[in-house]
Amino acid sequence: MKIRKIKIKNYKIFDDLELDFTDSDGKALDTIVLAGINGCGKTSILQLLQTIFSVNFNRFWNWDFLALKIDNVFCEELTIEFESSLDFIQSFNTLLISVLNELIFSPEQHTRESNIKNICPLLESVVSKLSNIEGKKGDIKIFSFCYKSQKNNEKIAVSENDFIPFGIISENITSQYFGALYFVANSFELNNDLEKKIPDEKDGIVKLVDIFSHKEEIEGYLKDSIIDAVLKNREISAQNAINKKVEEINQILKNIKINTKLIDITSEKVIFESTNGKKISIDDLSSGEKQLYYRAVMLSKLNIKDSFILVDEPETSLHPTWQREIIKLYQNAGENNQVILATHSPHIIASVNPKNLFVLYFDEKARKIKVMNMEKEQKYTKGVEPNRILAEIMGYKLRDEDTQNRIDEITLLFRQSPADIEKIEKKIELLAYDLGLHDPAIMGINNRLLLMKRKLNQ
Repeated sequence: MKIRKIKIKNYKIFDDLELDFTDSDGKALDTIVLAGINGCGKTSILQLLQTIFSVNFNRFWNWDFLALKIDNVFCEELTIEFESSLDFIQSFNTLLISVLNELIFSPEQHTRESNIKNICPLLESVVSKLSNIEGKKGDIKIFSFCYKSQKNNEKIAVSENDFIPFGIISENITSQYFGALYFVANSFELNNDLEKKIPDEKDGIVKLVDIFSHKEEIEGYLKDSIIDAVLKNREISAQNAINKKVEEINQILKNIKINTKLIDITSEKVIFESTNGKKISIDDLSSGEKQLYYRAVMLSKLNIKDSFILVDEPETSLHPTWQREIIKLYQNAGENNQVILATHSPHIIASVNPKNLFVLYFDEKARKIKVMNMEKEQKYTKGVEPNRILAEIMGYKLRDEDTQNRIDEITLLFRQSPADIEKIEKKIELLAYDLGLHDPAIMGINNRLLLMKRKLNQ
């Protein structure tokens, strides 16, 4: 299942926002990169997706929780258009029907009444919507889930909530179909209504991943996976199982130029080989190397398929060379997943095609957040050098204000006082002292000065 379009009305900083994640052929994109300055809503979109996929089933016994809220922030309307194979839709709907029957015929009377009154009508509407989707086996179908509510005197009345199924399907059943991974940038900023921490278990279909909070889980998995492989197939040797797991992890990182390689897994530790051929432990890796290997191991562990991979600020602790290649790590993981990233990195932005890049910005005239797709705006991004990305795409001034003012002052002198050579040269000399003679601005100014002198001497 993949997201095609999102429409948001009256949520956080968004008045009304429409995101179209389809390509020129009308198919959902496999990779989506959200960019823009701080405060434009990139992380808010990821957190919104986290919420609709992760609301815990036990919280639905309270009617107030049927309202879609993040940290009690009101959302008036949300529509998400999905595309999926008909096979998946039918399997998912069969699962919903079984859950619905279980709710209706719950042996506990008070729970049964609450279910019928609050949850079941909304769940029945989703079942009905999915049941009406027809076609041949394997066909790709498009359908929309919608949430609508009204707020009156701080009370929220929900008229429609098609996202309820994601919150009430138990983890062990849902994992047969699909899930969502959310790699957070800062676990302290998680929008989790009950507690702001990384949970040990899935919440709905979402697995929240804070790399360093899951350090022990990640390292333990490598050892346990070897034991599990040998127990499942007694004919293979432990060494073969180790070699297979090592190759699997390195394969996820195959497109990233990381010199340190995973070479062995023992009962005591995971062993790497450094650039100079020395064998080292995971604790000896740099922060960036740990980030890469932890993420690769987590993706290998979960082995997700037909799922959503949400990543906030994947560039954290990574060298620019790795930032340029980090998207490939998520694209290499699992099968038929949709990757949605939020980033500030010009290196990541320059690594993706314009069709995959969506820049959020504040429209001063309309006084609201809007979005631009770089392909539709005919903007160049793929392979563009980072300074151009910063200036042309992200609206970032490459120089500090004082330095830029000094450059502008010299440029103004060329126009207004071209004969005052001594004054211009003095200002250029002072500027070159700070920037160096090989700075592009200094080289351009000196070239202009040379041409002006030749013209004055004619």
